[in-house]
Amino acid sequence: MSQFNNKNASGCTSCQSATVNISTTDAVAIGTSTISSATANFSAAIVGNIIHLAGGTGSLASGWYLVTTFNNSSSIIVDRSVAAGTGISIDIGGALSTLVQLNTNMSSAQIAWVQNTGTISITTSIGINYSSSASNNTSTQINGYNSSRGDNGVVTIRQASGSSTMVNITSVGGLTFRNFVIDCNSTNSVAMNIQGTSGQNVAQNILVTGGCTNNGITFNNQGHACIRCTVQNLGSGSTTAFLMEQGNGPNFCIDCLAVSGTGSIGFKGAVFFCIRCIAANNSGGNSDGFQITTNSGWMFMCQSCVSYNNGRDGFRFAPSSPIYIENTIAYGNAGVGFNDTTGTVPAGGYTLNWNGFGANTGGNRTNVSAGANDVTLTADPFVNGAANNFALNTTAGGGAALRGVGFPGILANGGTAVGGTGNIDIGALQAVAVSAGQVGYAIIQ
Repeated sequence: MSQFNNKNASGCTSCQSATVNISTTDAVAIGTSTISSATANFSAAIVGNIIHLAGGTGSLASGWYLVTTFNNSSSIIVDRSVAAGTGISIDIGGALSTLVQLNTNMSSAQIAWVQNTGTISITTSIGINYSSSASNNTSTQINGYNSSRGDNGVVTIRQASGSSTMVNITSVGGLTFRNFVIDCNSTNSVAMNIQGTSGQNVAQNILVTGGCTNNGITFNNQGHACIRCTVQNLGSGSTTAFLMEQGNGPNFCIDCLAVSGTGSIGFKGAVFFCIRCIAANNSGGNSDGFQITTNSGWMFMCQSCVSYNNGRDGFRFAPSSPIYIENTIAYGNAGVGFNDTTGTVPAGGYTLNWNGFGANTGGNRTNVSAGANDVTLTADPFVNGAANNFALNTTAGGGAALRGVGFPGILANGGTAVGGTGNIDIGALQAVAVSAGQVGYAIIQ
């Protein structure tokens, strides 16, 4: 009875009655999907829940079955045929007790719910691996929640000991893993590894914390995405919050934060796209906000991002293919705001425009020309960057200079406006349009 985590949930009028057997050994299968039992005393509430069948006189291999139909108190229909036999054991329990068992039971196009009933403590890697192709696996989900499914409550997974990758997603493609806190607990662990040859695996609303001394989230193939994920407080000896160096195509980070790491890089990779991402307050001599390594054959794109107060450069390039950075801020970094370490314009060139920069100790640009619509800042543009609040302030020469001056401002086709005008701000967070005398912000992360 996974939907109630209790065969007889207190106060649940639709649940099984107290007379329902949790376990019985008199189930009969006739080679179809119908199961009968003289003593199970099924109720209609069993539909949509899972039973376990094993043993008996036939050739049945033990397995988990979804109940699709309630016939009567002694007969149900399950999701697939069951080998004929008598004396089959049938077990009706609550929710599964481990994520490992959940992974074992799940298959493609299924949705799992994990309730926040306390920290999940692990000592070895949790593997999530479905072998179905991406085209058949696009709706597969594992979701955390608090009290009701869909409330976006988060479940904490904590490394008790060991140094393995905590959550290792190796599904071929099409899995969404949503609403979890991954706590490294100061171990030398990679918090999450996302791979899969067909791409399309998504991590959403994930917080990596607990002083990881290895990478936060790594991508080991192309076409995967992190959406609204945060890696914070990486410990000494860590390398990168979001590492995207593997694969021949792009990975994606949308509304992601890499903040307050010790010695870590925020976002690093050869081929990746970042939209509304923030790298901030990462300390250390090699701690770039965004580090783009040789990206042969693919464009690097960063739109509406922020690199603030990092230990080295805001954006550090060694490109061999086009670089596209727009509506982005590099402010207060210990190195250079935008730094091409090669001094050679890559094939396809640069598109850096509508960006804001200032107070970078090593200068705002090295081997990178200013865009025609760039903004040179004379004041800190953020409400409180030290506390990771990157809403634009109203300070002249700071946040006020970035409001409503981003690209596109107008949607045009061949120079003709077709979509109307806009007022996009430079930066990750957009100011809310408010009445005169008021200040408001839309916080997206």
